[in-house]
Amino acid sequence: VEVAQPGRVKVGDRVVVMPTTPCGKCALCVAGDYIHCENMVDIAGFTGSREGNATYAQYVLKPDWLLSAIPDGVSYERGSLACCALGPSFGAFNTMSLNAFDTVLITGAGPVGLGAIANARFRGARVLVAEMVPWRVERAKALGAAEVIDPRDASAVQQIKDLTQGRGVDC
Repeated sequence: VEVAQPGRVKVGDRVVVMPTTPCGKCALCVAGDYIHCENMVDIAGFTGSREGNATYAQYVLKPDWLLSAIPDGVSYERGSLACCALGPSFGAFNTMSLNAFDTVLITGAGPVGLGAIANARFRGARVLVAEMVPWRVERAKALGAAEVIDPRDASAVQQIKDLTQGRGVDC
């Protein structure tokens, strides 16, 4: 909507806003692990107001490096999935080199977990999920989870071993 100074984005750009307000300078930020930054910027201390600090707000204040472009032809709804629904597992699965020869355990089928199921299935991996909320269990199955195990079940670990011929999961 507005830019404070020339940078990587301009008014009218379609972007996904990444979470938190990291410093952008420490080793964690430079390595791309900015969600673990230990030097978060205090927006109120910087601007004199808490305005623009909320996550689910119509307007937020962010440095341009935390604004990822949404490609033409991708809707805002789908572009928004890059942040929490798909982004965390995408990076993790890249780091792990998850592929079709792996079995992955996803613990929890909330928004991030459901995104992880989609990412893992896209890579061809076999997906096991630990979840107890019925609605999420059904969503996990609909997205392609091979099995959903109730983590409250005393035999949950044995179920995983049985499903993996005693090996356990790869990731």
